[in-house]
Amino acid sequence: MVFLIFNSKIGKGTGQRGPYLCFMNTKETTKEDYLRRINAVVEYINNHMDEEMDLKKLAGISHFSEFHFHRIFRAFQKETLASYITRIRLETAARLLRYSELLPLSTETTKKFKS
Repeated sequence: MVFLIFNSKIGKGTGQRGPYLCFMNTKETTKEDYLRRINAVVEYINNHMDEEMDLKKLAGISHFSEFHFHRIFRAFQKETLASYITRIRLETAARLLRYSELLPLSTETTKKFKS
């Protein structure tokens, strides 16, 4: 922990000045902490695309409440959780169809990417 002493006006127009301490923690900032948590969820989504996902489970991974997780996820990803999961699944299915030998309506493809 770092301590800094500043000399500043305490009250406006009072003419009083005095030192005060400013505590600077070396901990990660809130934004960095939130980004780390959201990245953990994104990694989970990418690795478990073929599984059912619900808000409660993903919020648990991030250690946020469901409400707070949904707000923070949308702020960082610029889209809702449901639209993100749908988009990632569709992009992966399109990539598989384009670059693999799977038939477009094969059972394997439809099982893997249920909405």
